[in-house]
Amino acid sequence: MIKKRTATYMAFAESNRKSVALGATVIPAIVENKIEKKSKRGTTYFLLVVQTLNRTPVTLSVQSDEDAAASEVTVAPTSTLIVTTFDRVGVAAVDRSSLVKLPLVAEAYMDRVSYKADQVLIEAGSQYITTPLYKKLVAGSALADIPTKDNIDPATFPTDTDTKYIKRAFLVPLSVDTGAFDDVELLVPFEDPKRFWGKKKDDETVYASVNVETGPDKVQNCMSVMYQTPAGARFMFKMAYMPDVWRCFQVSDVGKWAQVAGRMMSNAAGWFAYGSSRLDNIMSMRANADDDGIDFEADTTSAATDIVTTTGFVSNMALDLAGTVARAGVPLSFEYVSTHFGDAYSYSPIEAPAATGWRAKLAAAAPAVFNVTELIDDVRIPFLREAKDTVKYYGIFAIGDDRVYEAENGEVEAVENGTPPVAVFAVKEN
Repeated sequence: MIKKRTATYMAFAESNRKSVALGATVIPAIVENKIEKKSKRGTTYFLLVVQTLNRTPVTLSVQSDEDAAASEVTVAPTSTLIVTTFDRVGVAAVDRSSLVKLPLVAEAYMDRVSYKADQVLIEAGSQYITTPLYKKLVAGSALADIPTKDNIDPATFPTDTDTKYIKRAFLVPLSVDTGAFDDVELLVPFEDPKRFWGKKKDDETVYASVNVETGPDKVQNCMSVMYQTPAGARFMFKMAYMPDVWRCFQVSDVGKWAQVAGRMMSNAAGWFAYGSSRLDNIMSMRANADDDGIDFEADTTSAATDIVTTTGFVSNMALDLAGTVARAGVPLSFEYVSTHFGDAYSYSPIEAPAATGWRAKLAAAAPAVFNVTELIDDVRIPFLREAKDTVKYYGIFAIGDDRVYEAENGEVEAVENGTPPVAVFAVKEN
């Protein structure tokens, strides 16, 4: 498995070193979706639905074997494009919310313009959004705006557009450290364990997630976030999602997640949500005014009436996990981790997770984060033996268990003499 993954990575790296084709224009974009197709001859190709991240209009020359209505086409900032590519390796390396660079070529047939890319290149520095890339590519653009009823104009869409397609994409921070907002407040009761699980329709799997509880066995996969801009505007953004978007925190054990979610979320670093908002959903939510139990429509105080309520669907999240565990956790020695989470600890879930490729990650010249407490026994023991003190270990204690965090100059003693942390992460810096 390791050899296969290494070969795939090397092939993709080689693809990224290719020169850009003559006539192509490179445009940064974020992937919304990828779809595999087959031509009539059985050749596999892919459609990438992307949101472009160009800050200014980009003009592409239109290639056509026939007389085209226009010899040029302009890609406006934050445009949604469907791009055809045959780059199987590049497409395999990306998923929803991946940052890519696409060498685009526009082609015309009759009156229709299509877009093609012979390569799919990952944005240098990170496959997913980070705070530096957010400031470089997104901040100040329409993608950084919180979608509301006032900035989704049906008149800007083609006539007879189905209402479900009258929408706009967003990429907004969920942590306050980006500087994009004066305040980002998660309206989630961190000490309520019932709020930290989720399910999918027709799927009995229980996921580590965040929900709005509606009954003993029924949940809504959503949460509300309060934003305040530097100019003083305030937004209450109700975000819905599929529960697996929370995988960015690398905690899949629902019991452990319920104990550490509040601490990790409130100390998150470089945390972003990417998705889209439909105008009809926003209007429906405002009409029903059920904002995570907070009825802003019924509150007539000046503090509440200036809040703009909105909603959207999050298709993916990105997180600086290394920065998050450093903030939310307490440094641990290798000796402590080996004693409490080595042979004396056991983690053997009924459905064992797939191979992690941890040896390749330890050997690679790239940062990596490992949830030691969720490595199965056959993996965790050799991992600790090989990683030893070449990585930094952080322990995250349950929400409400603040003894270690409140210790003054006695942190080590408080850790060693108390209950072990709920989750332990190993951070490889390079």
